[in-house]
Amino acid sequence: MSGATWIGAARHGTGYRLWALDGDGAVRTEGDCATLDPATLDGFAGAAVPVVVAGAADVARPLPCTPLPDTIALDDLGGIARLAAIPPLTQATPTARTRTEETAIAGFLALNPRFDGVLCLPGPDQTLWALVSAAEVVSLQPFASPRLAAALGADGPQEAFAQAVSDTLSKPQRLAAQLADPDHGCIWGHLIGAELAAARAYWLGQQVAVIGTGQTAHNYVAALTAQGVAPVQADVTAMLLKGLAEAKRRAGL
Repeated sequence: MSGATWIGAARHGTGYRLWALDGDGAVRTEGDCATLDPATLDGFAGAAVPVVVAGAADVARPLPCTPLPDTIALDDLGGIARLAAIPPLTQATPTARTRTEETAIAGFLALNPRFDGVLCLPGPDQTLWALVSAAEVVSLQPFASPRLAAALGADGPQEAFAQAVSDTLSKPQRLAAQLADPDHGCIWGHLIGAELAAARAYWLGQQVAVIGTGQTAHNYVAALTAQGVAPVQADVTAMLLKGLAEAKRRAGL
């Protein structure tokens, strides 16, 4: 693709989401691939260009720490020249590991450097709550709500959503009984209600931002708003691209 000077990549499901970008960070084209290999990447960008990827590194950084290291060493992943792999963040108790969320957090903090509070990142496999202070990720709390919602078929109407959130937030011990409700429109409400009950120490009295798009992110925003929180919402792709660009700078690419 003419004008592309680098590729940003982020793990997505079992493959990767790709963006070919110019020197100003503008997206020239985007697409998906199953694996990262030189031929695929060179064909995608139209030339051999540097690659910055989230969700591919094995060695993680323990909390508390900044979402990105000060410098990112170049890797030789699968023979790809000039590749920078962003390390994930890890936490021992409760067990947590980012999958690309550290990059989205880095992008959000690059745009909001004075933010102190909590980030809620709903993803396809987990929802991750991150406590941020002084530009560092202090702690993480993951939830399997997206996987549970998918397994239970939570794709129906949302008319009863607010009531479901309220019911399970006040009595989270009834979650299993609530999920037996045949009204699939309530499932997301009950799951988020239980999640908010468990994550109360994160969001209560805190500044909160939801990094996500689509119906799932809207569900979290609506549930938090109903509890008197005024969350801001940020587009997850925009935050990922900003984080990838910052990682590119730190890798010297």
